[in-house]
Amino acid sequence: MAGTIWLIVEGQNDGDIAKAILKCKYPQVRISPLYPTGQNPNLSRLAVQIEKLIQQALGNRKPGDCIAVLHDADQLTRPFDRADYQRIRQVCIKI
Repeated sequence: MAGTIWLIVEGQNDGDIAKAILKCKYPQVRISPLYPTGQNPNLSRLAVQIEKLIQQALGNRKPGDCIAVLHDADQLTRPFDRADYQRIRQVCIKI
């Protein structure tokens, strides 16, 4: 039996799209999206809540599961404002 990918994303739409893409190639894998809480989940909320989301995924993870963090690159819309990306990267490396 295939494991679960605990997919941490910016918002529900991102999770739905990634899940649909992954299901086409790997139908046997379960995808459980996790995204920030709040009215409009986005990159900034993800950066603030990333550690909590990873801890939640770690708590739910079983043997054979994996955790992935997926966010937009936003190279055109946020070329100089990279603090959120750096925070996400630092937390992922740390944990």
